[in-house]
Amino acid sequence: KILLVRQERPAIGKETLEIPAGKLEYGEDPMECGLRELNEETGMACDKLELLLSFVSTPGFCDERIWIYKAINPRKADIKLSLDEDEEIDTLWLDLETAFEYTRNGKIDDGKTVIAISQMMIERN
Repeated sequence: KILLVRQERPAIGKETLEIPAGKLEYGEDPMECGLRELNEETGMACDKLELLLSFVSTPGFCDERIWIYKAINPRKADIKLSLDEDEEIDTLWLDLETAFEYTRNGKIDDGKTVIAISQMMIERN
């Protein structure tokens, strides 16, 4: 299964389904950021994160690098961190096959999420 967050994205005028994600603070380790965002956006914790893949999102425009992690043994966190002020998020567990179908029919069209789901399907097969 994969845990997704459902949130309004005003820039595109619609609600999206995405993997938990957030801004890497200056000097912050990407894995620590992943753990923090997992907790903030979903209320979950895990035993550890494993790097699924990393990529530069738009090299013709900026140097933003995205790290995608897989949560090992996810569970409800003892303490949930607060969402950012502008965030209103719901969570949704999907089986991987359904999530992959959503990438093919456009229900999931966020780039990092499509890449994460596709990579998980590759690794599973």
